[in-house]
Amino acid sequence: SARTAVVHERAPGNRAPTEDLAAVHFTTTAGMVGTLVVSQVAAGRKNRLQLELSGTEASFGFDQEDPERLWIGRRDGGQTLLRDPATLHPSAARYVRLPAGHAQGYQDCFDAFVADTYRAVRGEVLDGLPTFTDGLRAVRITDAVLASAASDGAWTQVPA
Repeated sequence: SARTAVVHERAPGNRAPTEDLAAVHFTTTAGMVGTLVVSQVAAGRKNRLQLELSGTEASFGFDQEDPERLWIGRRDGGQTLLRDPATLHPSAARYVRLPAGHAQGYQDCFDAFVADTYRAVRGEVLDGLPTFTDGLRAVRITDAVLASAASDGAWTQVPA
C-alpha cells in the first residue's frame, strides 16, 4: 500500500513531473510488516539513508550520515558498535580501505561497487552484485508502488 506526493511543482517544460515523496506499507509472504519512506524534500537532509530492522529480541539501526556506527537495541538496553576492520566478517572487511577511527562511507561504497563490477566483467563471480533478476524485481516493486498510489493506497500485489 503506497501514497506519493508532489511537493514542489516543476515549471512546464522543465522536466517530467515526478514524486517528491513516497510512503509504503508492506507485508512479506512470511507475514512480516514493514514501512519505507522515500523523500527528496526532508528539510536538512541531503542524501540520508537510514535503515532499521526491529525484531522481538533485538533491533539494528544504521544511518548513512553516521556511517561508522551501528546501533543495536535490546530489551535491557542499547549499544553502539563502531566500525572496526579487525572485527568485521571477511565479506565486509574486503571493502575496508581505512583503519578504525577514520570515517569511511558514501563515496567508498561507489568506488567498491565500480571495482567489483570491473572484477565481474573480467569473469570473477562476486556475491552481492545486483543481477538482471534483481533489477527486474526492483521494477516490479516500483510499478506496484505507483499502481497502489494511483489507486489511493489500495493494497497491490507485487508479481513474483
